[in-house]
Amino acid sequence: EQIALAWVYLGLLRLHLLVPTSPLDPGRKPAAKISQLDLYLDSLSSKLTVSRLDSGLATGDFAPSSPRSLSMLREAEIASKKRENQSKKEVERPPDAPPFFQLFQESRHFAKTTASIDRVIALIQLIRTDSEKGKSSETNWQSNSFAFTARILSFFSAFEDVTV
Repeated sequence: EQIALAWVYLGLLRLHLLVPTSPLDPGRKPAAKISQLDLYLDSLSSKLTVSRLDSGLATGDFAPSSPRSLSMLREAEIASKKRENQSKKEVERPPDAPPFFQLFQESRHFAKTTASIDRVIALIQLIRTDSEKGKSSETNWQSNSFAFTARILSFFSAFEDVTV
């Protein structure tokens, strides 16, 4: 009985740790970082162009090797490498994929209702004290859990990086 109880707690822990904590699609996070890096690279490029023009007009040297220019070039190189790394992490979703927000809502709802820790512990207590009612409640709980899992795997198949 203690081993079965440990498995129940382990399953609850696993479920509650895996439920998304944010309504933002984790597969789109690299794309957001790429956008930010693109803006940063554009800004660096503009600053470097201004620095080159300023130096060229003042001294005739349009390719200055000032510490400031070299620093901006190093920053641009680092940002470009980061951008390249983020592009490798990007997850493409099919155009007809449901919104991630819906997966977020449904999984949070399941975790707060059917799979809530209090509800599962109450179910365990009911099974221990009233075998007939407990068996019926357990069957109902398993049926609801199976239906939720089947829906998640079929309807949200585009999010296999999150649901599997």
